[in-house]
Amino acid sequence: MGDNEWEKLPIEDKVVLKLWKARVDGYEEAKKMFRMVDNEKTKEFTSYLGFLQKSVTDNNAIAQEKELLATLAFVENIAESSIAFSDVVSGVVTKVLKGKPKVKQIGMDICLMYLEKEK
Repeated sequence: MGDNEWEKLPIEDKVVLKLWKARVDGYEEAKKMFRMVDNEKTKEFTSYLGFLQKSVTDNNAIAQEKELLATLAFVENIAESSIAFSDVVSGVVTKVLKGKPKVKQIGMDICLMYLEKEK
């Protein structure tokens, strides 16, 4: 794959690439998409579910922050609190809450949003 060929890939392919810049771009696109789509049963939401736990524990700090913001947008726009709850929250507790203050705050916001959805 050439230098920027990854830019043409769909979101679900970008977020699994080894190149952190590609993952960051995929996470940013995912965040925008989650804010525009209001039904978690659409392909956009369901195709992203499998990446959530792995993504919240991304080893690259920049990519992890962008992914957490995408996950927060995802959680804000789901109707049921049970969707990906265990995968996301376990990843947040395991890795994110031990991180830098900004990342930690986003992780806590994700957990709080799940709690709010539970109400």
